Amino acid sequence: MQLIECRKMSKNYQNGQIETHVLKDINLIVNDNDFLGITGPSGSGKTTLMYVLSGLEKPTSGEVIMLDRNITQYSGQQLADLRKNQIGFVFQFYNLIPNLTVRENVLLALVIAKGKDESRVDQLLTMVGMAEFCNRYPNELSGGMQQRVAIARSLVNDPKIIFADEPTGNLDTVNGIEIMNLFHKLHTEQKRTIILVTHSDDYLKYCSRYIKLIDGKIVNDEVISV
Repeated sequence: MQLIECRKMSKNYQNGQIETHVLKDINLIVNDNDFLGITGPSGSGKTTLMYVLSGLEKPTSGEVIMLDRNITQYSGQQLADLRKNQIGFVFQFYNLIPNLTVRENVLLALVIAKGKDESRVDQLLTMVGMAEFCNRYPNELSGGMQQRVAIARSLVNDPKIIFADEPTGNLDTVNGIEIMNLFHKLHTEQKRTIILVTHSDDYLKYCSRYIKLIDGKIVNDEVISV
């Protein structure tokens, strides 16, 4: 099933008289249960593409169809609701609230989306290996542990798509591999659709497919054999 489609999508930014063309004529389809890696050199438009695909940014031209509807047809509130209930985000910086415990950080995402099943919080913390640390605060955790909490938080509302922007960028190699193994498990065992921005080609082996961006254009779109 098709979840997202870009049709001749471009994204520009205007700064005074200067217009920067970041994405150029992007044609892309993301299907249910894709684990799509987005790679390319710095400045190639990877993060901007993720922002447009997730509705955080609107395209300058062309179309983005998300869940069978043109993204421009969503109101601001509808996009906010979409991101609360249908989309999960994991970023390079974990964005945990420092004065909330591990469990409270995940629970907050559930409360914001008006979810009621608190047992899901504990189930997810068990799944990511953080149940025994549920009463710890973020500053008591390693980077890898904080990212596991962030992943649990992204899953609490059972999203259709998880967007991960350089989720290993702040981690050492060992913790980076552990986080990628967790994403791989979510994809293969739970059939999650994941869109991953990564600076490291080494992590593409965890994906089912990857695209490469250079100067805002897709220069390669390849299915990865497992």
